[in-house]
This record gives sequence, C-alpha cells and structure tokens, in this order.
Amino acid sequence: MPLCECGCGEMCRNRFVQGHNAKRGVGGSLRSRILQKITINSNGCWEWEGAVGSNGYGEIRIKNGRSGGKRVSAHRAAYEAFIGAIPDGLSVLHTCDNRACVNPAHLFLGSPADNSRDMVDKGRSARGERQAGARLSKAQVVEIKQSKAPLKHFAEKFGVHIGTVSKIRTGRNWAWV
Repeated sequence: MPLCECGCGEMCRNRFVQGHNAKRGVGGSLRSRILQKITINSNGCWEWEGAVGSNGYGEIRIKNGRSGGKRVSAHRAAYEAFIGAIPDGLSVLHTCDNRACVNPAHLFLGSPADNSRDMVDKGRSARGERQAGARLSKAQVVEIKQSKAPLKHFAEKFGVHIGTVSKIRTGRNWAWV
C-alpha cells in the first residue's frame, strides 16, 4: 500500500481524509466512519474509540440492506475498507499487538495457525500459572525440576497428582521452564 501523499512520508489518516485513492460509495463512508472514531497514539496506532466487545476488540455496525446491520470487529472492517477483501478462513492480525488498533499499516492477514503462533510468540497465550485453574507456580515447577526428591513428596507438598509431578520432571508439562 503506498505511503501518504500529505508529505509525512508515512501511512497516516491524512491520506484517507484528503481522498488520495479513496474508494467512493460504501467503502468511502465506512472509511470516514472509522476515521471519526480513532485517535492516533505515539506508536502510530489508530486507537478505536467506538464500541468494544467482550473480547476487547473494537466493534462497528455494518449496514446491509434494510436491516440494522451486523456488528463486526473494527480492525476487520478497517482492513476491508482501506486494503481490500478478507479471503474466507483468514484472520486479521496486528503487528503492533494492540487490540484497539485499526491502522491498516498495522494489520495483516494470517491463517488461524498464524494467529495462534503470533499469540505464543508475543507471550499472550495462557500457559503455566496464567492458565485458568493452574495449581502450580513457576517457582514450584523449578523446585520440582531441580530436586531429586521422590515424586510423591512434591505431589503431597503442592496438592497435585503424582502424574503431574512426573510429567513436569520428564518435560511433558511446563517444558518451557
């Protein structure tokens, strides 16, 4: 996607506000609706200031015919309005890792596997003690791995099954620690 023609040398909203290569009709009105609901932060993120869903992502209502429309993720709507259609089965991911960002320069397409890999690479996956229902802390796992004490000792000490302790010792659980 070409850079802004306003002289800033970057992808900024001026490019779209001033109408450089702007789509007309539905795409243009969606663009203007998106641009009305953002503020730009110091990282260049276009922070969504409209409705936010329970998942933390911005939402915007897209009109379709006579009905009131449907709610879609604001970053997906921004991708479609400023870049183009999203092929079936692909997700819109953020280079900035900011759920509120709708800057098309910070968005890219990826498969569900790419999305999961991106989440793990950026440390956003719920694993270890961040996982709901975790019974052990990282410090306890380190203690189990470094000790030569019997498995039963740690199972009783930490209130977990002996199989859990065994899997930690053999690297099948908590392998990253």
